[in-house]
Amino acid sequence: MTYRYAYLCHKSSVLSSLFALLSIANTLLKLEVILCVQAVISPLLANIYLHYVLDQWAMEWRKKFALGDVMIVRYADDFVLGFQHRKEAERFREQWQERLRAYGLELHPDKTRLIQFGRYAAEHRQRDGQLKAIKAALRRRLHEPIKDIGEWLRAVVRGYFNYHAVPGTFPGCGRFGTM
Repeated sequence: MTYRYAYLCHKSSVLSSLFALLSIANTLLKLEVILCVQAVISPLLANIYLHYVLDQWAMEWRKKFALGDVMIVRYADDFVLGFQHRKEAERFREQWQERLRAYGLELHPDKTRLIQFGRYAAEHRQRDGQLKAIKAALRRRLHEPIKDIGEWLRAVVRGYFNYHAVPGTFPGCGRFGTM
């Protein structure tokens, strides 16, 4: 007989129950541990594993590919990576996924995401959100006459300039349409 256990627990009551099961069964059993989680050793194993699979590999990746700053903050099996340039973050993510696949692992889609942070992150997210809203509104108006769409778009751009143009910057805003 082969019994598989999904996790090991460090509590002695569980181990004594296991040994009681072995003596009651009165047969030869082969115990096979296929996964070790929820134990004191898990963070230690994750640390050792990720030292080789992530830390050392990321240092080499940084030397070969990164042009900007790269930072890694890791605690046990959780980590955050920071990149100065978005393209480098995307490239690292692709190559990291390939590396994990080589070990039979994958990134959890709900726990893995690319987030812009830093001095202008909130401003960029707000701008991107406004552009998406304008795009969606423009798409809803596609069935309207071109003249009406032009008038609506002119009002949107005028409102943008009225809000963002500060005295002294209007000449620069005027070049917006010619760039």
